[in-house]
Amino acid sequence: MRTKTIVLMGALLLTFASLAQAQSSTLTPLTPKVGQVDVGARLTDTTGDPARYQRFRDLSDGATLNLFKIERERATWLFSATAFDVGYNDQRYTAGFERFGTLKASFEWDQVPTYYSVDTRVLHTYEGGGVFRVDDSIQQNIQAQRMTLSQAVSGLPTFDLKNQRDIAAFDLVYSANRALDLKLDFQTTRRDGAMMYQGMLSSPGSGSVFELNAPLDDRTTDISTTLEWSNHRGLIGVGYDGSWFDNNIPSIRWDSIVRFTDAVGSPSQGQMGWWPTNMAHTVNAKGALKLPGRSRATAMISFGAWSQDAALLPATVNTALVAPVVERATAEAEAQIVTMNYSFTSRPSKFIWLDTRYRYYDYDNRTPHFAIANLVVSDQSLGAAAENEPGGYQKHDFSADAAFSPFNQASFKFGYARNVSHRTFRIFETTTEDVFRASIDAVGNQYVTLRGIYEFSTREGEGFQEHLLEEVGEQPDMRHYDLANRDRNRVTALVTVTPISALGFNFSVGSGNDNYTDTGFGLRDNDHRVYNVGLDVVPGDKVDFGANYGYEKYSAFQYSRTSNPLSATDKTFLDPRRDWTDDTTDELRIVTTTLGLNKLLPKTDLRFTYDWSKGEATYVYGIMPNATIPAPAQLPPVNNELQTARGEVRYFLRPDVALGAVYMYEDYNVDDFALSPSTLNQTALGTTTYLGYVYRPYTAHTAWLKLTYLW
Repeated sequence: MRTKTIVLMGALLLTFASLAQAQSSTLTPLTPKVGQVDVGARLTDTTGDPARYQRFRDLSDGATLNLFKIERERATWLFSATAFDVGYNDQRYTAGFERFGTLKASFEWDQVPTYYSVDTRVLHTYEGGGVFRVDDSIQQNIQAQRMTLSQAVSGLPTFDLKNQRDIAAFDLVYSANRALDLKLDFQTTRRDGAMMYQGMLSSPGSGSVFELNAPLDDRTTDISTTLEWSNHRGLIGVGYDGSWFDNNIPSIRWDSIVRFTDAVGSPSQGQMGWWPTNMAHTVNAKGALKLPGRSRATAMISFGAWSQDAALLPATVNTALVAPVVERATAEAEAQIVTMNYSFTSRPSKFIWLDTRYRYYDYDNRTPHFAIANLVVSDQSLGAAAENEPGGYQKHDFSADAAFSPFNQASFKFGYARNVSHRTFRIFETTTEDVFRASIDAVGNQYVTLRGIYEFSTREGEGFQEHLLEEVGEQPDMRHYDLANRDRNRVTALVTVTPISALGFNFSVGSGNDNYTDTGFGLRDNDHRVYNVGLDVVPGDKVDFGANYGYEKYSAFQYSRTSNPLSATDKTFLDPRRDWTDDTTDELRIVTTTLGLNKLLPKTDLRFTYDWSKGEATYVYGIMPNATIPAPAQLPPVNNELQTARGEVRYFLRPDVALGAVYMYEDYNVDDFALSPSTLNQTALGTTTYLGYVYRPYTAHTAWLKLTYLW
């Protein structure tokens, strides 16, 4: 492929040279065009990890049709179409048609690849239908200890781990008359390929684990319709939304990597449910009404039904166990959703603006109760009884804001919000959060703009249910961060200075703190600091320059205890000397620059961009002064750095023909102790097998030659 590409690039260069010789010595002024095509060839060279370099794009070598664009407009209609990266895995096509005042339609086809690894190895063979097998002789030899796992995976072939999303979307707006519109939105997404199951599937027997190239074969289809009638006084609309998810692989089953025969505690197979097929239907109605005093009221209410009735997996696939009876064959899962939104806005005078809103959301889980006498864990042995807990919740959100503009240059805004949530099977039955905020938006003159906002909120829980913590073996002082009592402070500010029209400065700052006031074990404190400064220079039509620097810092403090479950003989659960802490800090620095030179050089457009980002995460562990647990070994910081540079030049041979070249450079460095190549340097380690996916650095160069034709 690379040889063919080089030959093609040479042919393009000869074509460009002949065009250059044929061009007129004096260019005519470039007139607006309604069509464009970019063709050329591309070369990519990567040292390191090519999958991470591409990730969600396709930068393969070869001939390219980067862009095709056409637009036609007449007195009563408009048509446009585009095509990007034709023939590659990230190609995209769009088309749109509009008959002014009557019809507007658009279509898009988009392909999105995901590349995980180009050197994946796996001991299992995928047979289709979600079933993974290991050769019988390998299982028998490992079970009989005639072969080690390392010997079994030695010399395994490599393959690409990747998947593809194909997305088709269609939108339509039909105006029957000036008052009545029909809107239709349709989208379907197909996924195919495989993904890395990062949770690591628990392998049956001997405590071994492994990773699999989990298969994907599903489709999501969404449709939305709305009928709206409106005039100068208001609007009325009704609609329907439907969503269907169909998974052709409802479960996966795999062979053990260490056992060939079933035994209690050591099965030869394992199983796991994959995403189940499900659907959702929603009907809604909405309205808006203009009121006196420059006021407006709106309302929306919707009713939804979600359902999932996939077949339940057998309690176990271990033939050495007497499988407990499952009381029903399918999930019979369903929920009903009610949503309401109401708002009232008013501007009774030019000095005052009012806005009030209320939102109600009710997720009513109606899945029938399900119980099993003996839960089987990892297909190994019969355990205790278990039952489902169909959790539901209800939310009430109210907010009121008022803005005052005593003079033209400034506006002051004050607001209050109250959010109340009721949940089932959570440690707090009800949580209530009160939010107070104030902001200023000032434009002192044409040179300076100031915007700032301060927010304070407090959240408290009611109806604490300690028994829910006891049921799962958690400490009584444990608090889940999404429900725990919390005080929050946040402030942000933005300043823009424009001393002259060609020069602009901007500066922004943000700061916040979450203090979990009553948390014993769990997240106790969370802070963030964000700064940003930028510069824009536009001295004329031919030159534009921009630069920006950003800094972000996030820190959190967590508290925990290392212990066994409480029993008559083991009291470590109650021993505070076994407490430990985790103090984490994440820092990110970002630099972006752009430079555009448009016809500064004769017949030439130039554009350069450079982006740099560097992140560092640290974890500092601590123990009590009188600790009875060993001092933890501190982990090294996690670092990653990415540099991206891109340069593009277009030289106009004629007003409608341009020769172009693009060069892109990326350099990525990473040091992560969890997925470092020095940590996971083997396909098999002990009784564990890995796919071979690690965090690796790369340096990549991609170059295009392009011929652009405008008409």
